[in-house]
Amino acid sequence: MPQAQKRKRALSHDPCVDEQNPSTRPRASPKSHEQVAEHPDDPVAHWVATTFWPKAFGKEGFRMNQGNSTKRKGVSMHNSDRMERLAKNGIYMRASALMQRTSKDLCSSFLEGDRTPSQYPCYPPEQIPNILEHIQDLSEGRLQRDITPWVVPSAENLFFSGEITLDYIGEEIQADWTGCATMGDTRPKPAYTAGLSRTAFTKEEIGKLENYTSFERPFLFTPNLCFPFLICEAKIRYEGVYKADRQNIHSASIAVGAIIELYKAAFGTTYPDRMNELNGQVLAFSVSHNNTLVNLYGHYAVLSDDSTRKPSFYRYDIEMFGLTIRDGADRYKAYNFVYNVYEKFAPEHRKRIKDAVASLPALAERTGLMFAASDLALEDTTSQQNSQVAGSQDDGGFRAPSEPASVTKIRQMEEEKKQVQAKIRQMEEEKKESKKREEKLEEQVMAKIRQMEEEKKETKEREEKLEERVTKLIELLSAASHQASPADRAT
Repeated sequence: MPQAQKRKRALSHDPCVDEQNPSTRPRASPKSHEQVAEHPDDPVAHWVATTFWPKAFGKEGFRMNQGNSTKRKGVSMHNSDRMERLAKNGIYMRASALMQRTSKDLCSSFLEGDRTPSQYPCYPPEQIPNILEHIQDLSEGRLQRDITPWVVPSAENLFFSGEITLDYIGEEIQADWTGCATMGDTRPKPAYTAGLSRTAFTKEEIGKLENYTSFERPFLFTPNLCFPFLICEAKIRYEGVYKADRQNIHSASIAVGAIIELYKAAFGTTYPDRMNELNGQVLAFSVSHNNTLVNLYGHYAVLSDDSTRKPSFYRYDIEMFGLTIRDGADRYKAYNFVYNVYEKFAPEHRKRIKDAVASLPALAERTGLMFAASDLALEDTTSQQNSQVAGSQDDGGFRAPSEPASVTKIRQMEEEKKQVQAKIRQMEEEKKESKKREEKLEEQVMAKIRQMEEEKKETKEREEKLEERVTKLIELLSAASHQASPADRAT
């Protein structure tokens, strides 16, 4: 096929080209076309040749030409099985038309910014191209150590360096999500996860969440991380990016589902508008990357009108770019995106969850010896004081001055002291009653033991009497046999 026809055929498959305006067509050298022909499944070669990514790249089912056909067939079947299991759990690696427009705009806004990492792991910035090339055939551990920190910056490091002020963002590295159920794939263990730490909530909120949580509706995904909102997977080679995408959508769907379940428990059918707020709303983000490519996604759920049906989970392709293309012009795009997620999304994420926690049922009142300091709250006293203050503000004319805050505080402390003393007396009474019950139980046990010993003694006496009777009977039978007549013996 002539080179011009090849060029025309390639352009006809580009949705970004305006056929009416030839100036919009990308220019490429014959060498680039040869690269595309030689590597039809190589997205980087395709991008270099045409300045756009392959149409199927990043979509479900795309495969790289990186091995023999038998190996590709086995990998394809394996991935197909995994995708089928995810689909059975309502997880789809594509977008939905029901995604909210506000979420799309929000995702686009997070791409803005021109920040650059203030610190590098262990090498100067000018060595980045060499590091990226050197690491392509090394382990994932090397990739995550040398590349990930400036693709997905650490939230805690940004806080300690003073770049962000949110101290309630927690993070985990290679931590198993032991606090949640899976959804058709193996247990998540992301390369990096950012979420909320326990310090993001008050003691009362923690108590409510601990009372609410279960394996199917998790609160703590790891012992130290609550409600993740950013997940990163870093894999080597091109096929590794697809694996990272699949792992990310599974992990992110679990995280999104946790918020859906929280809102369902908090608002349910009583406030359907609150549930509808989450419909098609991006609630988590993910980053997949290797040493050359980065994929950014937003994850959301689509709710059913039938409250008994589980939601479906989708992802939105936010951006796909290279770390080396155009001399690394997009190298820090992911860094800016993640920074904006921390600074702009995390506060809303926390507020969304705290709003739901506020509507969760209050903890059941403790009885007996189990009570907390919060049980001593002066609700009645406070309500009386509030009513008195409100009454004085509503009356016209002269208003008596309110008492100093110190006097009010002293009175409250006295009331608290009385309540503590009353609680102590109650505990002492319960202790006495408990001791009496123990003594009574001990008496009953001893009486039962004595009864059993008496019964044992009586049984032994009966056995001895029976044995004596049997012995006498044997003796009588023996004597009778000796006294028999000679005629009888002869017979």
